[in-house]
Amino acid sequence: MRRRLLRTLALFVSFGALSACGSETPQDTYWDFIDRADRSPPPVEEPEGAGVLLDPTGRYLFNIDLGGTGLGDVLLPLTVTFEDFAYTDATETEATVSGAFRFPEDAPDAAPLASFEDVTIDRFGRMALDVGFVRLEPERSPIEDTAVETQFVLQTTIIDLTSMCGLVNDDESNVSQPIPIPLRGVTFGALRYGDQGQQPVDVPTRCPAEIGTPTTDAGMDVGSDAGMPDAGGGDTLEPPDVELEGGQRANITGTYWMSVGVAGGALALDFLADVQYYEGDAFASIDGTLRLPDRERGEAAVATFSEPVDENGEFTVIVRNLRAQSSLGEVAADVALRGIILDEDTWCGVAGGEVFDPIPVFLDGTTFGAVRLPDDFPAPPIETGPENAINACP
Repeated sequence: MRRRLLRTLALFVSFGALSACGSETPQDTYWDFIDRADRSPPPVEEPEGAGVLLDPTGRYLFNIDLGGTGLGDVLLPLTVTFEDFAYTDATETEATVSGAFRFPEDAPDAAPLASFEDVTIDRFGRMALDVGFVRLEPERSPIEDTAVETQFVLQTTIIDLTSMCGLVNDDESNVSQPIPIPLRGVTFGALRYGDQGQQPVDVPTRCPAEIGTPTTDAGMDVGSDAGMPDAGGGDTLEPPDVELEGGQRANITGTYWMSVGVAGGALALDFLADVQYYEGDAFASIDGTLRLPDRERGEAAVATFSEPVDENGEFTVIVRNLRAQSSLGEVAADVALRGIILDEDTWCGVAGGEVFDPIPVFLDGTTFGAVRLPDDFPAPPIETGPENAINACP
């Protein structure tokens, strides 16, 4: 089985890249699932709901979808064994777990393909499983005398005691040999092995499209992005109902200086926005991260997003619990952006929401603009933006 899977992976490598399929991005179902998930801890004797902190100790079959339009069914199954689960404090709102990755046909005690130790599971049942660097030696590779090297991080959410799901959502996950291929946007599902070690069947490749109809999400209205802890406010967060004009779909892949300004106030924020643009026959989408310009490149992003782009180049981005440096010092805010692509070097729009720390500030009238940074622009940390920076649509 592994031989056949590796041959399929080699076919995947030869094409050179992943591509989205259908009329939505591969991540859409995952974010929809997170938005709907009822994260209230279920009764121990009758687990239900999704996105909860539960003890995952045991073996799961992960079905990782490496395919895309034109590539056929490209799947990578891996068995993940979880062990050494422990809560980090008496509140039982955070835990750690260790484990290992193996191929499904390997014995449970076989040498692991990769392992992880003391991975944190947050109160929403989320954990980052870092497969790390994996090298398939030439003798195990389907490509004659050629090794395959890859690394990826599985952003995983526990649904219940028998299932998990998630996606790869970082720019560092990739196939590096025999040719470079980004793995961002890959989705997966997982089911627990049976009590007698039976391998599960019909393992999904992404988060489920339907999980009941919960009425609340961590005390917030369904539809608010309550996936982030300690978010301010509780109402559904939506961008301003403003019609943006002059937009188009355009390839905005690259790094941008993004400036945000609040009308009638002294608050201003600047970000470096790294954007990856995808387009098919009937859809377009963007993946992106927002980083602070004065931080080193390797530091964590303050926000990530993955959103569809309509035929007029318009998109929305919802960010809960955004924490950034501003002209008022460090602030925390819930922000909803409505943006539009003007051309390959510029996008802009309007925003709403609320700053909830250090002082309440409503973001009504907020505008933003983003311009592409030239290749010779200084590397972060950066104190000032380019001369042509904008913070509103022209």
